[in-house]
Amino acid sequence: MERPQKELERFTLQKIIKDILYVLNLEQGMGYTIKQLLIAPGATIQEYLFEDRNRLTRPFQLIVLLVAIATFLTLLVLPDMDELIEELHKTEGWDNFTPAVQESMEWFTKNMKQYFNVFFLAGIPFISLATFLIFRKSKYYYAEHLIINTYLSSPQTLFFILYVPFLKASGFFAIFQIIPVVVYSIYAYRQVFKESLWDTIWKSTLCFLLYQFIFGLAMMLVFGILVLLKS
Repeated sequence: MERPQKELERFTLQKIIKDILYVLNLEQGMGYTIKQLLIAPGATIQEYLFEDRNRLTRPFQLIVLLVAIATFLTLLVLPDMDELIEELHKTEGWDNFTPAVQESMEWFTKNMKQYFNVFFLAGIPFISLATFLIFRKSKYYYAEHLIINTYLSSPQTLFFILYVPFLKASGFFAIFQIIPVVVYSIYAYRQVFKESLWDTIWKSTLCFLLYQFIFGLAMMLVFGILVLLKS
């Protein structure tokens, strides 16, 4: 005997407005989570890891949404794909590369634009490994470092979203993205790992360098495999 299907509530303007207000809610949900991550990242992450997870949006759900918005806006602002490829072909020594290398570079250029979110999210495990190694005294598990860095990536992505209108401006305007990210990272890591300001600064710098090294190796490995496949 078939069970009667529960009829879903019809969409109305009132329901849509309620859904939007829920997202922007500063008392629970995404609005509350972003607000708390900006003003008290240490306490917010502590709450999610060890106290109460009811009021906070899950870290991976939050970052996927914000990165999707950032990717969409980037696609609107950055040059068309043909322009990017044309600029790539003007790279010094381009004609000296083998066809396999050229195809691989074009593949990376296209996909870095189209799938910005995938590349950004792919970096989180690597920065988490870096903080796990550098901030060992905190005694967080690696999985907890994943949660920490996923949450902290959300305000950083928000800073990028605010910076998107300046993407095609002169390099000077990049300071509007870099400075907030650096200041916030130091502020957040100091709260989360409970280190002195000086220790947080040099350890954060070391984490960034280690992350760039490990992630760079991973991307080189992917690029190498791609070149072999296209050879």
